Amino acid sequence: MDELLNQYLQAIQLSPAVRRSVTESWPKFARFCGPIDPAKLQPSHLEGFQMQLLWEPGLSGRFYSPNTVDQFLRRTRQVLRWAAETGLLPNDPSRCLLLPRPPQPTPKLISAQEMQRLNQVPDLEKPIGLRDAVFLALLIETDLGLTAVLEIPVGAPVELEDLSMGVLAEYLEKGRPHLVFGGCPNLLVNTQGGPFQAQSARQRLQQMAELAGIGKLTSRALRQSYLAQLAKRSP
Repeated sequence: MDELLNQYLQAIQLSPAVRRSVTESWPKFARFCGPIDPAKLQPSHLEGFQMQLLWEPGLSGRFYSPNTVDQFLRRTRQVLRWAAETGLLPNDPSRCLLLPRPPQPTPKLISAQEMQRLNQVPDLEKPIGLRDAVFLALLIETDLGLTAVLEIPVGAPVELEDLSMGVLAEYLEKGRPHLVFGGCPNLLVNTQGGPFQAQSARQRLQQMAELAGIGKLTSRALRQSYLAQLAKRSP
């Protein structure tokens, strides 16, 4: 079982977060199955593992949340499917495992007044402030997620409101040239001139939210707040 996981990790390039999730989930499944030949794994092993996750408490003494159970099972299934597809297993023991996505919590929306305060946080007299303003506009006014926003190349057409298009033009003329020191192709760059990374972007969004007196804020909540406010203004 350990060797099967090692082969999977060597063959598949995973993001750090997914790799960490896989390396937490698979050993838990392996311990449940015991010293078994992976070729002899059956759907009943997955069913038993699922029941154990649902009924046995974790290290903290609490039962696992539905999302945690879902992640353990999905990552385990991920390895098993790969092993069956590559011929390392004679069949896929997870083929009968159905995992409906657990309900996701509805994000707390922010008001129009809070949105206005947030948009006033970036200092448009500074290059990084122009960057932040464009970052907010893209999160708010497009249907792109945070990762997709950060991957927009410079020069790519984007659809924004007229005021935001003006800020974007100013950023391209007066902001970005003062931040970029190399050949970074991304529209949004960090203070060192490189790509604006997801972790830094989330931290910056939260910093701006706190400065606006909003508290915890995600890009998803920001976009949905904007859509809700648009719906209210529609006749």
